[in-house]
Amino acid sequence: MWFKPASNGGGEGGSMWNDRGDVAVADFDQGDLTREGSGTLDLSSIVGANQVLVVIRGYFSSTAGGDEMIMKTNGNTNALNVSKFESLGAVTHAEHTFIVQTDENGVVAYDMYIPGVSGIQIVVQGWFS
Repeated sequence: MWFKPASNGGGEGGSMWNDRGDVAVADFDQGDLTREGSGTLDLSSIVGANQVLVVIRGYFSSTAGGDEMIMKTNGNTNALNVSKFESLGAVTHAEHTFIVQTDENGVVAYDMYIPGVSGIQIVVQGWFS
C-alpha cells in the first residue's frame, strides 16, 4: 500500500496521510479523561465521522509508577489488538505514540489507570484516509 500526503491527492490503491501540522494546543487533557477507568474520545471533529487509522501522541506527567493507558477501536473488548502505554516505575514525564483505528463514527475507546497523574495532554498528529 502506498501512502501519499493528502495535498498530493493520494492515488488509486493508496492511502492519504492527513498531517495536522504544528498543533499548538492539546485536543484533550486530564479534565477530558477518566483517570481510573474507561472512556471514549470523539475525534470526529478532527478526522470526520468515519473509520480511519489515526496517530495520537500522549504526554503524561505522574508521580506514581505502574501508569497505564490503552487505546483501541471503540467497541473492541479484547486486550490483544490495542495500543498501550505503560510506565514501569515512577516517572515525572513520559510520551507515547498510539496508532489506533476509529470506529465508523470517528471515536476511539481507552482504558486508563494513572493514579498519580499531574498532567495529560493528547494530540491527534494525523490520520490515514
